[in-house]
Amino acid sequence: MNRARCQGSRGFTLIEVLVAVVIFVLLAAAAYTAIDTLIRTRIGVQQRAQSLHQLQRAMGRFERDLRQAVARGISNEYGERRPAL
Repeated sequence: MNRARCQGSRGFTLIEVLVAVVIFVLLAAAAYTAIDTLIRTRIGVQQRAQSLHQLQRAMGRFERDLRQAVARGISNEYGERRPAL
């Protein structure tokens, strides 16, 4: 009876289950670290892209303002014409 019981009983031992759980935990920890790094990198890239976009807009406006500048003379306190720029 003891032999029949051993042959009919199939399953995992406690050690096998614990090894499988440890392997799963290690893989989950590695995946979490990788995903966390990707998310942080994405946030950083988005912030830098937004800063660059704002800088490009400011430079575009500055360039537009300089293109609209007209060379007009000014008068000093004696009424003499001088260049503005």
